[in-house]
Amino acid sequence: FLTGQINYGGRVTDDLDRRCLMTMLDRFMCPAVIEDGYQFSKGEGSGMYRTIEPGNRSYYMDHIREWPLNPHPEVFGLHANADL
Repeated sequence: FLTGQINYGGRVTDDLDRRCLMTMLDRFMCPAVIEDGYQFSKGEGSGMYRTIEPGNRSYYMDHIREWPLNPHPEVFGLHANADL
């Protein structure tokens, strides 16, 4: 609530945009995010965007390098057709 309504809410003036923002924050800022393997997206590249176990800097960089240069729409919560 604090992040969506107070920090960003004052900058988001449209009610539907604020509703969209709150929906996205509910998915990306929740207790489940701190668990290993939480998937931020489900779809074409399923499992690509997920939490990983703790590691050192090179471990994180190697993981990030596995991601595609142009991300699939699923990472933004969009349907695969958004890539057309």
